[in-house]
Amino acid sequence: MIQSNTVLSRYTTILFLGVKSNTYIINGVINVLVQNTEKQQTNQIQNNSKTNKTMEKKPMFKKIPDSPEPDQLIDRAFKKARQEHNQKSKTKEIEKIHIAADLIKHELEKIVNKYPNFDQLPEFYYDLAATTIDIDKTKKTLASINWARNMMETIISKSHKKRKTKTDLEIRKEAYGRISSILREIEPDLKHLKQTRKKLRQIPQIKNMPTIVITGYPNVGKSTILSRITSSRPKIETYPFTTKNLEIGILEKNYVKYQVIDTPGLLDRPLHKRNNIEKKAIHALKHVADSIIHVIDPTGRCGYPEDKQEKLYQEIKQTFKKTPITKAYNKKDLHKKETKEGHSISAKTGEGIEKLLEETIKPIEIEKPWEKYQK
Repeated sequence: MIQSNTVLSRYTTILFLGVKSNTYIINGVINVLVQNTEKQQTNQIQNNSKTNKTMEKKPMFKKIPDSPEPDQLIDRAFKKARQEHNQKSKTKEIEKIHIAADLIKHELEKIVNKYPNFDQLPEFYYDLAATTIDIDKTKKTLASINWARNMMETIISKSHKKRKTKTDLEIRKEAYGRISSILREIEPDLKHLKQTRKKLRQIPQIKNMPTIVITGYPNVGKSTILSRITSSRPKIETYPFTTKNLEIGILEKNYVKYQVIDTPGLLDRPLHKRNNIEKKAIHALKHVADSIIHVIDPTGRCGYPEDKQEKLYQEIKQTFKKTPITKAYNKKDLHKKETKEGHSISAKTGEGIEKLLEETIKPIEIEKPWEKYQK
């Protein structure tokens, strides 16, 4: 704040270190007030709703609002201006500009605010977002929306200055024309964000807690294991690029809650049968899994011979090199095969499940991943 005894002289606008700035000379001292560029302003707005590098509790992509149609937004703004301005005011035409421009400004600001800061996304979400959308293009699109938002403020500001040379009615008509022109200019950007929102909302929301992933061929008993070890009905989350869903349940053990994820349609067949996009989506799970239970059906009743199941196990080990994996031979109630490694269990009867969980959780308890989630 400039004190009353301060002498303020000379005001100029310059480029300071490549950034537009205002220069004041106060008591003979040059002071530079840097004005943010549109890109910086976009980042500032997004930073207000930054997520930590851990996964937030609220679904980040579900909060993104739909992008309005330009003509519909124009109609809403002008209608509100007609209805809410003070008809007895001498400056009622200027008030209409304020009301219309403010509505549009807040609608556009809401879009920018609700998009996550992509550079701050947890790796799991970033990898899936990068596979799903063009992140660089989306950033540029958000910058365009922020430019339009700033232009609404400019239109309001200029409407007052023009009163010296034009009538209020002329100013209002000119402002309305400029508002309409700006919104139609960003119409392609709004359409892009509408499609981007649809794609991002398909990304599953994973809780910020220690996570166990269940893998194995179809029909080996993964969903039965999930239902048996978790306390509630599994939550269903869609996963990009597949026709299947993630099934997510919560396990509580030794006063610690674990997220357990079944992956039907994902980690249930060899990677060489996947296209590149599917592989990227699968690899994103590496950022989530703290431990893995790989299920094998030695009876072959699942429809896949045991040697194929063992090969998939080796592929999972290669894909998740840094993640501990516990092998579970299911359907113990239907066979008497002795296993040299892993655990023989029956998801149907519950036999061996408790010991399997102890082995699965042991490496997680040593690493204590919940400490990183609490940061």
